[in-house]
Amino acid sequence: WRGRRPGGVGGTHRDRAARGATRGSGVSRPTLGAVLRRIPFTLTVVGLMLVLGVVTQSLWNSLETRPLFETVAYGLPAFQDGRWYTVVTGALFAIAPWQYLPVAGGFLLLVGWAEWNLGTRRTAIAAIGGQIISVLLSAAVLVPLSAAGWDWAVRIADDLDVGFSAGALAAVSAATVVIRPPWRARLRLLV
Repeated sequence: WRGRRPGGVGGTHRDRAARGATRGSGVSRPTLGAVLRRIPFTLTVVGLMLVLGVVTQSLWNSLETRPLFETVAYGLPAFQDGRWYTVVTGALFAIAPWQYLPVAGGFLLLVGWAEWNLGTRRTAIAAIGGQIISVLLSAAVLVPLSAAGWDWAVRIADDLDVGFSAGALAAVSAATVVIRPPWRARLRLLV
C-alpha cells in the first residue's frame, strides 16, 4: 500500500503534511542541477559578464569614465571608426557598477525564463540575433536622422552604450509563443 507505514494508516500527521507540501500541489520544483542544465546559455553569458567585470574592474569602477569604454562600447561612433566587434563586446558590460545588478540580473531572469521555455538553441539565436539587429538597426536609423539635423538624433548619434537589454527583450518576445492566450498577448504588450 502506497503511503502506508507499518503500525499506522498513513504515517503521522507531520509525515502526511511533509509529503503534501511536495506532492499536494501537483507542481514539482526543479532541483538546482535541473536549472543549471536547462539554462546553460543564460548562465554562460551572466558568468562572462561577471568575469569581465572583475577582470576589467568594471564591477567597482565606472566603465564610462575609462578608456576601455571607447574600446568595448557599441554605437554609431564605434561603427564609423571600424569597431564592429563592439556589437559583441558591448553586450557583456554595464556602464556603472550598480548597473550590473539590473543588467546581469535582468538577463538572468528574462533570458533564463526564455531558455527554460524555448530551449537553449532558440533562445541563443533570439537573444544574440535580437541584440545584433537592434544595435545595427539603431545605428542605421541614426545616420539619416542625424544628417537631417534633428537635434535628438544628432545628440544620440554621438552616444556609445553597453548592455544586453535588446537581446534579453528579443528572447522574451520569442518565448511568448509558448504562453497560452490571453497571457501571451498580455506579456507581448508588457514587453
